[in-house]
Amino acid sequence: MIENPSINKLTMKWDTDLTAAFHIFNQYTRRLEESYTQLQNRVKEIDREMALANARLKDKVLELDSLTIYLNSLLSSIHSGVIAVNLEGKVSTINTAAEKILRVSNSNIMGTRVEEVFKNSDSGTSLLLLALEKKKKLYRRRTESNNKTRNGKMG
Repeated sequence: MIENPSINKLTMKWDTDLTAAFHIFNQYTRRLEESYTQLQNRVKEIDREMALANARLKDKVLELDSLTIYLNSLLSSIHSGVIAVNLEGKVSTINTAAEKILRVSNSNIMGTRVEEVFKNSDSGTSLLLLALEKKKKLYRRRTESNNKTRNGKMG
């Protein structure tokens, strides 16, 4: 068999190119494996953080549930009528004594604007609404101030 020098050169070049390609492939494979391992570790870290946050949140919910039960019990034991309204002036809580005094049921009055509840009464409702409006403005100012402080803007 006759050896052809140009075929030998071509074969050697092909071997060299193939070796280089495998080398590059192996490098990229290692980098990919390292990135995947880092990603897995980060996911595990986030899972641990989420589990801790969920445990804290669950504790807070249990604490708030317990506090709600206590406050509702306390509210129902008061013999005077008590109505709580939110910043929008809507009824958020009413005790049994207030239901009896006003001759309304809890389910019918919850979420109702306080002006509706007391529409046939004296002008005390307008004073309550004025106080709510002032409280709402104060609450907004505090919230805006807290947001600026959290964002690093002192104002």
